[in-house]
Amino acid sequence: MSQIESAIKLAREHLDASAPESAIQTLMPLVETNDSNITLLQVLGEAFLEYGDTEQAYNLFIKASELDPTGSQGGMEKFLWLGQIVGGRSGEVWFQKGMELLRSEISKKEQEFSSINDKAGQQQRLEQLKIEVAFLKRKLCEALCGVIEIWMTDLCMEPEAESKCDGLITESLLVDNTLAESWTVLGSIRISQQRNEEAVVALAKAWDLYKDELDPPTPSLLTLARYLVEMKQDEIAVECLQKIQDLDEAIVEVHYLEGFVNFNAYKAIVEKVGNLISDELNEEKKSYVADARMSFKKALHFMQFDENVDAEIKTHIEQMLNELASEPESEEIAAYTGDINEENLEDFIEDNEDEEMS
Repeated sequence: MSQIESAIKLAREHLDASAPESAIQTLMPLVETNDSNITLLQVLGEAFLEYGDTEQAYNLFIKASELDPTGSQGGMEKFLWLGQIVGGRSGEVWFQKGMELLRSEISKKEQEFSSINDKAGQQQRLEQLKIEVAFLKRKLCEALCGVIEIWMTDLCMEPEAESKCDGLITESLLVDNTLAESWTVLGSIRISQQRNEEAVVALAKAWDLYKDELDPPTPSLLTLARYLVEMKQDEIAVECLQKIQDLDEAIVEVHYLEGFVNFNAYKAIVEKVGNLISDELNEEKKSYVADARMSFKKALHFMQFDENVDAEIKTHIEQMLNELASEPESEEIAAYTGDINEENLEDFIEDNEDEEMS
């Protein structure tokens, strides 16, 4: 293995470990003397994109696409990344270029599968083809969802936007109906069309596919959770939000959304029965209040370490906490009000969980 091949392999390992800066440091010294190496340019572009430097990523992908305009050497990835970065009509063109290559590759491998399916001694190759086709189909579905996002945002005012979205999501589900992202996107389309019952069915299907995955993508789960909350699918939404916390407990919006769900459940009880409340409903109300407060306090805590949080989230949390101020607060939770830090957060969470179980 050459020096550059070893460096690219190491950079990919860094990217798999969510360490784009290390990948950049590994590859940058090699660019000047290997500026026509398509794989190097593409992997470095992916590293810059993950690092958040979209301009550098764009320049590298453009360079790679100029060196490999048909994708015959470096594949379709650079075209798909350019579609995502550029957006609009131009972005759709890049996506279409990448998707043409994907469709062609899928067709070739399926033809090969059919040609050797009945031949003895080919089981290993057949299994490999199944894996390769499944991977390519997933990439195609992800690209189709990327084009849908363009039509729902940049091109949403175009007269054909709705029909384009319907056609693209239909193709995605025909290609692979086991991809949770496609069902989430279908739910999003149906919400925009005010076909809420169909949206709920699609979102529930997405959660069914995500919930048993060991390491689902956190951003995709968060997108699904937002739609579930919007559609008032509280039980599933909380399950989804808790799964995200298992993967990453420091996401402010996750705690905000979970608190918002519990706050709404509390408000529903108050608006329905007022002060004439049964003991059973009163206990339920207290539980919602405690859960909401706990989630909001965790959100405010993690907000200290995330400068990119939307200021409106903090404002809304403070408004909801003010509305909860008239409700009794346990001594354990009250002890931490306005004084949650790295040292006492874990105690705060454990104390509140103990109170809920008692």
